Amino acid sequence: MFSQLWAMAPWAGDIVQSVAQLSAGQEARGAVDAFWLLASAALLWRLATTMAMPPYARWLASALYLSLPMTSALAGGMQAELPATTILLALALAVAEAPARPDVRVFCSISMLAALMLAIKTGFLAATIPIGIWLLIRWRGRVPARAILPALVLVIFIAASSYVYAYLISGNPMLPLFNGIFHSPLIPQDNFSGTPYKAGGGITSPWLMTFHTHLFSECWDGAAGMSFLGLIGASIAALFMRKLRPLALVATVAFLIPFEAINYYRYAYPALVLMIPVTVAAASTLLTRRTGITVLTMMIGLNLLYQGCSYYTLHDATFLKHKTWSKEKLFKRFAPERSIAEFIRQHSDTDTAVLCDPGRPFYAELAGRGLTISSYDTELSKLFVFEVEQDPNGNAWRGLFAKVGARYAVTTESKRSPALTAALSDASKIRQIGAIELWLLPVTTETSNLLQSRDLAAMKFRP
Repeated sequence: MFSQLWAMAPWAGDIVQSVAQLSAGQEARGAVDAFWLLASAALLWRLATTMAMPPYARWLASALYLSLPMTSALAGGMQAELPATTILLALALAVAEAPARPDVRVFCSISMLAALMLAIKTGFLAATIPIGIWLLIRWRGRVPARAILPALVLVIFIAASSYVYAYLISGNPMLPLFNGIFHSPLIPQDNFSGTPYKAGGGITSPWLMTFHTHLFSECWDGAAGMSFLGLIGASIAALFMRKLRPLALVATVAFLIPFEAINYYRYAYPALVLMIPVTVAAASTLLTRRTGITVLTMMIGLNLLYQGCSYYTLHDATFLKHKTWSKEKLFKRFAPERSIAEFIRQHSDTDTAVLCDPGRPFYAELAGRGLTISSYDTELSKLFVFEVEQDPNGNAWRGLFAKVGARYAVTTESKRSPALTAALSDASKIRQIGAIELWLLPVTTETSNLLQSRDLAAMKFRP
């Protein structure tokens, strides 16, 4: 069992972020996010040149990407789709500029980029495969024999560590995905789907994604921008233009595969960005210069109008309202669990805390000493649903606290159930920040080795 279901998933994008943060000695996402953002804009411009687009269209292609509401949301966080978009554009550019004959250096470069995509997130395989097929078609199915071994070594070096580690620990290299195939005994034997978005695909998807975006993401309607629907005619036309068809097909397939499997907009975002250059190229071909500039500029303007729909800090103008606040004050207002975690760390470096609200599983800062009853922890989540909340006297909650050896409980005042309230009757509320409460649980004579029993790496490699 795992305290964090995604603990073994590949997260190369976060590793890059950690280098910047450790170098700065504090949270410092801006520099890395700015790099990915500007690199993507530059790659779009360069990709547009391979399609012989006029200079105005190249600039508008980059501007269209930068104007997307989701771009603004990703540029302020650590989601994998921001670096993946950059790498995907680099992959497409490498194939578009590849020589007509197989080349060892080009093949190794493309293999490195593909490996980096897989090191960022397993799901990006859906976007990587179509680009690989495009390269094989360009090279008529021939791959330089001398490139296979070095390319394989590069892929293993860049991408294999997370997958090998997950396999050695759990028997499933893609844990928690595809466990219906690999049957790891550590989690339920089914193919995990980590998103509640099941709006369905079909011909109405562009309309729904534009005007009912909340069906596809945790956002407000309009977060997908207007250009996806507004320029869909140009996107379709690109499929029938000989020069644009290869990239248009690649982007379409890269969008459809993940979107049909999981109707989640953010997962499809990199492929939609990949569609931008062919869409703009088709529009600039079909329309006069003046009309093309007018239409594309209008799409950019409409996208900018919906910036606030993509994320709550933009929607509520949080930065403008609270730009003079200190970090501590911001945490207390918007991330009270971080202040609670800091309080716990100041008072103990060994005690365990349980976050008792499944809707607020924000326990990362407790660094292995925090547990959640949400779906991230399948064992405790099952106990919560089928046992703990069914006991109105609170004894089952007390049993859970004893099972994990908890010294603290973190609750949300408005979400505290009668069963949990009963269980906390002999606990002391020692801190409250907004609606978030911290309870000091009574000391028990019962000992627990749950956290030690979950240290699978220690049991396997340091028995």
